[in-house]
Amino acid sequence: MTWKLREEITQREAEAFETLYNKFGIDDMRGMATINGAIVRAAVETGWVTGLEVDKIPDMSAADVRKLGTAINKLYVSLGEIDPKT
Repeated sequence: MTWKLREEITQREAEAFETLYNKFGIDDMRGMATINGAIVRAAVETGWVTGLEVDKIPDMSAADVRKLGTAINKLYVSLGEIDPKT
């Protein structure tokens, strides 16, 4: 399975990701597997990740979902960074 995490995310796509992620019920999430699964599902459904279908996520290894979830988190955090040169 080959997936690709996009590097350029628009404001519209960031808001869509947040909206979908929040629909998974953050208050109900108790474990990292659940949180990472929600992150990956939201990213796939909003187009942040290409080459992966939502229905394939449950059959991925937990380690792969965590790696992808971590990469998505890093990208999400970078969206709020301000380049000091600008």
